[in-house]
Amino acid sequence: MGDHVLVMPTVLVTGIVYLWPDQAPSDVFGLDGLFPVAILHYLAGRVIFLFMCAHIYLGTCGDKVSSHFKMMITGCHEH
Repeated sequence: MGDHVLVMPTVLVTGIVYLWPDQAPSDVFGLDGLFPVAILHYLAGRVIFLFMCAHIYLGTCGDKVSSHFKMMITGCHEH
């Protein structure tokens, strides 16, 4: 398994910490407890956003704009 499996759980866990900030650690690596959580949440969210943008772009790179999306839905490749 790759590291990409850790990105969504990171966003979920850090988001939950934001819902209940009193549960966050008071000090992480000498920084305020929510600052590292904010950095992790932002970076993991950015990775997911870029992943989505790249896949949507790659889906439009077929012979026709819709050909790869149609292939994903139907499972049939157009020749």
